[in-house]
Amino acid sequence: MELQRYWAVIWKWLWLVIIGMVIAGGISYFLSQRMEPVYQAAATLVVHDTSNPEIGYDYTAKTHAELIEAYPVMEEVSSEMEKLGIYYSPEELRAKISADANFDTPLIKVKAEDTDPAIAQQIANTTTDVYIEQHQGLLQTRVEASLSQIQTAINETTADIEEL
Repeated sequence: MELQRYWAVIWKWLWLVIIGMVIAGGISYFLSQRMEPVYQAAATLVVHDTSNPEIGYDYTAKTHAELIEAYPVMEEVSSEMEKLGIYYSPEELRAKISADANFDTPLIKVKAEDTDPAIAQQIANTTTDVYIEQHQGLLQTRVEASLSQIQTAINETTADIEEL
């Protein structure tokens, strides 16, 4: 007997539930048609967690990820994108890019979002290219400085040996 009462109440208000679902579906459809699609592209870098105190190198994957999102990289990416006729400020690019490092692997995933899928891919690729170039330049400078220090030490040791 009680089950029949529940069924009667459900049947009585079923029209309201159906109308509510139709209205919610219509609003969702209308809003989704008005939204501009955002595409995401990704590029993956492989880095090595290494430490070399002689040249001042102590970078983890997380450090690399933070440096990818830094202003000097974004500024260079902005300049490179301008050469292709794509104009974004470093701040705008920073909002479009994220670099995520997984602590268990040496992989960094650089993701870029844009309303144009080709531009999103270009941003991701350019960001990784610029970071690699800047990082290699930094390492080259540090290695050259270390070589200079070593050469100075060799020259001093050679002079000491000749003196003896």
